[in-house]
Amino acid sequence: MDAVFPEERNFADTMRLYKCEFTGAVLIVSESKCFSYVGINGIVVQDLKKCFRIVTPENRLIIIPKTGSVFIIHHGNFEIRLRGEFLCNKSYERSRSKAKVQNIKRKYNF
Repeated sequence: MDAVFPEERNFADTMRLYKCEFTGAVLIVSESKCFSYVGINGIVVQDLKKCFRIVTPENRLIIIPKTGSVFIIHHGNFEIRLRGEFLCNKSYERSRSKAKVQNIKRKYNF
């Protein structure tokens, strides 16, 4: 992850994370349309097109939809927030396509 996200952070480096495969990553759900998903953390077992399958520390398998959710990844001193709307493709499709940086900047005022 150090190669994807160097110490000096800029917007282009953050956009690289949207192309990553998240299987094996530790995620925290910070916002969601469904209030019961907020605060769930765990390891991503499967990265599907419209949802993540996460195993919690209590060994429960939970399916969390990407749309309407915001996920947090901690790396070193950084807290990275990823909007689920931009992750709604299969991981190999995200890696092949180019991220539309202009639309993201306008929509969320980066």
